[in-house]
Amino acid sequence: MAKKYDVKVLTGNRAKAGTDANVYLILFGTKRNSSESQLTRKFVNNFEQGNQDHFEVETADLGARIEKIRIRHDNSGVAPGWFLQEVRVTDEERHITFWFPCDRWLATGEGDGKTSVDLPLDRFEEEKEEKKG
Repeated sequence: MAKKYDVKVLTGNRAKAGTDANVYLILFGTKRNSSESQLTRKFVNNFEQGNQDHFEVETADLGARIEKIRIRHDNSGVAPGWFLQEVRVTDEERHITFWFPCDRWLATGEGDGKTSVDLPLDRFEEEKEEKKG
């Protein structure tokens, strides 16, 4: 049965931080891993400097926790370099958000020159349900 995960991608707020490249994501769970998904929305200029972009990834249930993610881009477009601040993945059914800080360039001309990174889970937060009185 398919399950939906809400993915928030935060691009850093520094000069030329945005990317024109195609961005892809794999989620690594305690039960299984997702297949690679392209993060895209029609008619939206995603991954611009200082922006937070939202995507929905539909995949099989990955288990109780997402332990790491792999995020990459294909180095395409006029300005492919990208400064990724962080990624947050929310399990909508369980109301748990998983945090994956990055704070680095994914660019052939910056940092280590890599356009792919594996990010381990930093922390997670469970949303508390409000009691109705």
